[in-house]
Amino acid sequence: MKLLLETEDVSIIESIKQVFQKKYHDKEDDLPEALRESIDAGLKDIAEGRVVPYEEVKKKYGW
Repeated sequence: MKLLLETEDVSIIESIKQVFQKKYHDKEDDLPEALRESIDAGLKDIAEGRVVPYEEVKKKYGW
């Protein structure tokens, strides 16, 4: 999990996004619209590189 959080490799992120989108698509009718929109926004942020590396988060919050 740590490697996933630390990766900046866009191809890996895109592959994972596709896996989640497939699973998400199968269940999307069960989710409230606001939650679907939030998930979509998060996936878009990841795809566009708006992420914070795991090590920076740990440092910020003293983990």
